[in-house]
Amino acid sequence: MFLKLEGRLLILLYVFAGGLLSGVVFIGLCSCLPFMLSEHNIKVSEITLILAATFPYSWKFALSPAIKNFILKFQDSKFNIIKIISLVLQIFIVICFSSIGYLVNAGYIFIVGLLVFILSISIALYDTVYSHVNLVSFRTEELGAATSVISAGFRLGIFISGGVMLYVAEAIGWEKSFLATGIFIALCLIATAFIPRISNGQQPTIPDKLFSLKDYVLTFKEFFKKHNIIIFTLLLLSLKFADGCISTMKPIFLQTHGISKIIFANITHILGMFVTIISGFLAGYWIGKMGITKCLRHALIMQLCATIPFILLPFKMPGTIILAIIINLATFTFGFTNVVYRTFAAQESNRDVNRFALILSIGSLIRIFSAYIGGVVVDHYSWATMFVICLIANIPGLFIYAKTIKNNNTNT
Repeated sequence: MFLKLEGRLLILLYVFAGGLLSGVVFIGLCSCLPFMLSEHNIKVSEITLILAATFPYSWKFALSPAIKNFILKFQDSKFNIIKIISLVLQIFIVICFSSIGYLVNAGYIFIVGLLVFILSISIALYDTVYSHVNLVSFRTEELGAATSVISAGFRLGIFISGGVMLYVAEAIGWEKSFLATGIFIALCLIATAFIPRISNGQQPTIPDKLFSLKDYVLTFKEFFKKHNIIIFTLLLLSLKFADGCISTMKPIFLQTHGISKIIFANITHILGMFVTIISGFLAGYWIGKMGITKCLRHALIMQLCATIPFILLPFKMPGTIILAIIINLATFTFGFTNVVYRTFAAQESNRDVNRFALILSIGSLIRIFSAYIGGVVVDHYSWATMFVICLIANIPGLFIYAKTIKNNNTNT
C-alpha cells in the first residue's frame, strides 16, 4: 500500500504530525495535568471539573459534519479562510499548552480550566481539518494507509505526553515540561507548514443539502424512537461510568497515594499503551468469533471484576508489580470495552454515520461527567466509596443488555 503513494509520502508526514499533535495535547491534558494539579493540593472535584472542560473534543464526531460544511463552503474563498483559521488554531494550541505549567504554579486555576476548554475546541477543529486533508490528498485505495499513519502519530503522541513528559517533569519541573512540550508542538507545526499539499485530483464537491441543526434534531428523534431513552442511558452508564471515574481519576489517585511520576509513567503510559493495543486486537477478534451480544456481556463482567481490586487500594497500596497488574487489568478491560462499545454503536446506527457519531458522543459525554461525579464523592466521602459506586454502576447493564439488543435485532 505504501509503495503506491507515488510522491505523497510528504503528505503522510503531514497527517502523521496531525495525529501526533492530537495525542500530545489531549493526553497531556487528561493525564499530566491532573497529576500536576493533585501535587498542588487542588480538590479532586475541582480537578475533575477542569477535565470536564475537555468535552468539546469528545463531541468532535457529532460536530464534524457541520465543521466540514464550513470547510467545503470556504475552501476556495478569496482570502483562504480555512488556512487563516488553521493558523490561528495552531498559535492558540502552542501558547495555551506551553503556559499551563506556569499558570498552575502561579495559582490561576480558573484560567487553566478556560485554557483546557479552548484547547479541546482547537484540537477537535484541527482533527476535523486533518480528516478533510485525508479526503483531498489521497486516492480511495490509499486512505487505509493514511489512517494507519494518523493512528501511529496519535500513539506516539500518547507516549510523548504520557511517558516522556512525566520524565521531563521529574527532572526539571512541570513548568518547563509543559513549555518544552509546547516548543515540540510548535516545531511539528512549523515542519508541516513547509510540506506541499498534493491533491488526488478528486476535490470534494459541495453536496446539494448541507448538514444542518435540523439534521441533528432529526437524528436524535429517529434514534430514540427505536431506543428507550432510560434503558439506553442506564446501559451507557454501565459501560462508561467506571471507565470515566477510574481512567480519568487514576493520576489523581496514584499521586495522592505516594506514587511518583516515573512509576506512574511506566505503569500507565509505557506499559499501558501496549496493553491498550493488545486489548483492541483481542476485542476485534472476539467480536468476530462470538458476536457483539456476548462480547458486551463479557465487557460488563470484566469491568465488574476489574473494579473490585480498586476498592481495596485506598486501605493498603501494594508493591509496584501488583499495582501495575491491577492498573493494567483495568486498562485492558476499558480498552476492550471501548472497542466493543464502538462496534455496538456501529450496529445500532444501521450504517448511519450521523447516528454513529451521536452514540459515540453521548458515551464520551457520560464518561467525562462521570469523573466529575466521582470527584465530588471523593471530596465528600472517600476513594473507596467512589470505587464501590463504580462497581455498582456495572450491574444495571448486566440485566438490560440482552433485552435491549434482542429487541433491536427483532426490529431489524
